[in-house]
Amino acid sequence: MSLKKKSIFLVISLIVFIVLVICYLFIIPSNGNVIIESGKSNQFVSTSALTMMYETEVDSGEYQISANNTWLGDEYIFNETLSKCENGGTLFWNNDTKRVVMQTNASDKCYVYFDKYNMPYISNVEVLEVTDNSITVTVNAIEGDADITTYYYSSNGGNTYVMSNSNTYAFTGLDADTNYNINIYALDNNGRESNIYDLDIVTDSGLLSFTFTDYVSGETTTYYAEEGMTWWDFINSDYNDGSFSTNCGDEFQMMYKGRLTNIYSTASEVITSRNYSNYAGFPERCGDVSIS
Repeated sequence: MSLKKKSIFLVISLIVFIVLVICYLFIIPSNGNVIIESGKSNQFVSTSALTMMYETEVDSGEYQISANNTWLGDEYIFNETLSKCENGGTLFWNNDTKRVVMQTNASDKCYVYFDKYNMPYISNVEVLEVTDNSITVTVNAIEGDADITTYYYSSNGGNTYVMSNSNTYAFTGLDADTNYNINIYALDNNGRESNIYDLDIVTDSGLLSFTFTDYVSGETTTYYAEEGMTWWDFINSDYNDGSFSTNCGDEFQMMYKGRLTNIYSTASEVITSRNYSNYAGFPERCGDVSIS
């Protein structure tokens, strides 16, 4: 090969090498999220030309340089006011791609600022009502840098959520006497999610409750019965723990823990949610009223 041809070959090789270096440094994007997208001149800036500045605490106004050129996630938000370039380039945030966009006609050195984001926070969830087939709650949330717009509710431990614009929500169509793992989180209008508030709530059994006070011990105990159940039905059901009996055969005079009660008029009396008791003054004898 002649000297002239060798020279041409070396020049071409050098040009190819320079082009490859430029592509690597300035055109091929990095795998990080904070990447410069194309601007007016379709020029790219390598991440080595970026200085990443992250706020140390919420509203502190103090920033520290980060060696990491990737966006640190929803806990930070792009500060367009402070983010600047030395040679007139402009920077703005593309929220769809989570990338910084640079518009410039020249090579530039840029400083990208991110503020610590004040996230929405759910401080408490109040249980307003629990029935045998529903749970109603209201959410107490603290807004951060943006207004809360949406709430998400789950009754199956976060497997599926229902969206609502209200901080009060009723879970319906539930099973009686069942534990439900409730998960709730909020979303602000910048798309930032709050913490997930977790609580367990057991639905009511669907049974009527009433209390009985024992004259001798003074103790009051809660018992349960089905809605519409009569005393006679109750005594002969599994809801009776053995404390209730009748000593009159076909006649009905109910006893509680060995003493007569004031329930003796009729066995068909429907149980209601109230307090009952046995009485020292009632002798242990059958009444004169038959079952009706």
